[in-house]
Amino acid sequence: MHAVIVDSSIGRGRITSIDTGAAEALPGVLKVIHHRNARKLPYRDNAGSNN
Repeated sequence: MHAVIVDSSIGRGRITSIDTGAAEALPGVLKVIHHRNARKLPYRDNAGSNN
């Protein structure tokens, strides 16, 4: 299994809708994950890190 992350070419914007139908219809696609169907990740405070 492989994953591909596609980010936005727009620096600041608002998502008004996502149509994943075409991507989901492609052969071999198991799931299209986006902000509405992804599980929430726990908040991680990076205070004190060297990043």
